[in-house]
Amino acid sequence: SNNYVTLSYVWGDVNFFTTNQENLERLQAPGAFSHISLPKTIRDALILIEELRERYCWVDSLCIVQDDQKAKYVEIENMSVIFVNSSFTITA
Repeated sequence: SNNYVTLSYVWGDVNFFTTNQENLERLQAPGAFSHISLPKTIRDALILIEELRERYCWVDSLCIVQDDQKAKYVEIENMSVIFVNSSFTITA
């Protein structure tokens, strides 16, 4: 079975925290996201997957480096594969 969940949601306010080249390395440390203010939709999804005993959640704004246009394009092209291969998708 696949070992991650995906989140499909509307960004809404685009001024929230995203992954970029400057913070990428820091965010790869265990527990890094516990100290970041995330939108309620993402926080709620993370709570849900924890309650369901899932370990990983793929969120585009956090898993795609938003200011690396080449990498962003590649990841966007792969999004259908990412969603299809997840255990399930949370829609919000």
